[in-house]
Amino acid sequence: MQEKLIHDTDGRIALAELAHRKVQAEVKHTAKAWHHYAYQLIKMERYKQAVAVIHKELALNPEMNDAHYNLAVCYESLKQDTLALQAFEKELMIDPKDEDVRYRMARLLIRQGAYRRALNLLNEDIQMNDLKRGKEFFYRALAFHKLGDDVQARKDLSKAMRLKASERALLQASGLRFAW
Repeated sequence: MQEKLIHDTDGRIALAELAHRKVQAEVKHTAKAWHHYAYQLIKMERYKQAVAVIHKELALNPEMNDAHYNLAVCYESLKQDTLALQAFEKELMIDPKDEDVRYRMARLLIRQGAYRRALNLLNEDIQMNDLKRGKEFFYRALAFHKLGDDVQARKDLSKAMRLKASERALLQASGLRFAW
């Protein structure tokens, strides 16, 4: 019973925050205010609503940092991968040093079977960010495996497992099996 009460309270707090952000956006009518409202919608997994709000934000400031990123996150969550990739590409033009865009684009490209393009993005990501997390190496291993380079795939998979043991769930979810 206590757990349900906490969850209900969290839900009410989130709804109150959402209402607050909506009023702020409507009153201030700035890209930043719409951005905060959209972000709250994303946190609540209301992706379709967030897309509409982000378009309002972009109408006020097409160069708003992270707006295209948030739009891509929504599209990805809505399984609209092509639109997600387009939005990630726009974000990369606005913020070429964004640490998550290349990885997320690569993940989508791997789902689409565009392994070489995914590899290029992952290589850029790893080089630019001196990564200490394993997910980029895991997805690079997956791309190498799909391209038939199991030697490099095993190397990257080993690196991914050493960097962050908790990401072993990615391997299990992928169904990848290597003959070690």
